[in-house]
Amino acid sequence: MQIFPLHTDSVEAVGVMGRYGVSHTGVALMRDRFAERSFVVKGLSSPGANALKQHLLSLGGEAALPKHAITGGAEKCDLLFSLRDDRYPALIERLRMQCFHLPEIADAIELFRTAQGPWYDFRHDRIPADRPAIMAILNVTPDSFSDGGRYATADAAVARADELIAQGADIIDIGGESTRPGAAPVDAAEETRRVVPVINRIRSAHKKTVISIDTTKATVAAAALAAGADIINDISALTHDPQMAFVASQAAVPLILMHMRGTPRTMQDDPRYDDLLADINAYFDAAILRALDAGVKREKIIIDPGFGLFGKSAAHNLTLLKHLEAFTMHRLPLLAGLSRKSFIGATTGRTEPTDRLAGTLAAQMLALSKGAAILRVHDVAAAHDLILMHCAVRGASCC
Repeated sequence: MQIFPLHTDSVEAVGVMGRYGVSHTGVALMRDRFAERSFVVKGLSSPGANALKQHLLSLGGEAALPKHAITGGAEKCDLLFSLRDDRYPALIERLRMQCFHLPEIADAIELFRTAQGPWYDFRHDRIPADRPAIMAILNVTPDSFSDGGRYATADAAVARADELIAQGADIIDIGGESTRPGAAPVDAAEETRRVVPVINRIRSAHKKTVISIDTTKATVAAAALAAGADIINDISALTHDPQMAFVASQAAVPLILMHMRGTPRTMQDDPRYDDLLADINAYFDAAILRALDAGVKREKIIIDPGFGLFGKSAAHNLTLLKHLEAFTMHRLPLLAGLSRKSFIGATTGRTEPTDRLAGTLAAQMLALSKGAAILRVHDVAAAHDLILMHCAVRGASCC
């Protein structure tokens, strides 16, 4: 069973109810009732769903169930429910006295309501714990989608790192293998040759700067950590190399787990999902468990829904951005890598990645409002100002 928040408007609520099998009559009656704090529950028993609905109705809330859940035609169902925020304590108290896994739903709701997210504290003494962090992209590859190999030499990469740090980057994320769609794989020796000299030189020049290694290979990660890297950023979420989790565990460093379907060579082969948000949340459940089983501490894990062409269409990316709050169910820091992505180009008509700054900033501000704790960016100075504005507005009071 899954439960996660979903902030919908009336038009979208109609689509969600239709997907969950709610009758046409039910949709017409309930289309305007989910503008408050709403949640999705996946895989609840039909008796539990009916009991939950009765409690919600008695408190002035609403639950949209499929017809078969009411008539007893299916053992389990998915549902959407909503309630005024001040009435959730009463609901939680009632659900805790029930069966049908309703106490689990009560626990999940309480965690969402009491959690002090976004989760800015990454348990790292050189990353700020009071605001979103800026992760600057530094690709030392000859074929990256945006930089075009501009920083493929060590001298160029280190000079670029100097610029990014001066502009306000909290983290420098160094990658030695392109992840653009259709990119050919790079062997571990070549990837190590590309990244280790750059990490060595940045660490020597900038003792306090946090360095992340963007790799799916355990040997590359280990070499990068030995050279001075502080974070492992694994876009395969530990599926490419089973030894990666043990490297992260032994080093006790933060570990970023990203959602991706397939590999860079296959990820855009007709990407489809049964339920986008639920499918990605289930993926994270499995990825987090892999990390924990290998000894990685939960407080070291960061999750990234994988914006861009990581097995997602433009429509998928827009939905992910609109409902980034769905991934707060894991109560872990969220990384949003939106910078210059193709779905921004598809939306704005900007074909050149370097022309997508305005669209990128709009997407990043939305991500911050939905709980993003790290922005992975190309344009550090602009992201720095964006975060200052976001924090100022969040802290403003009614005069």
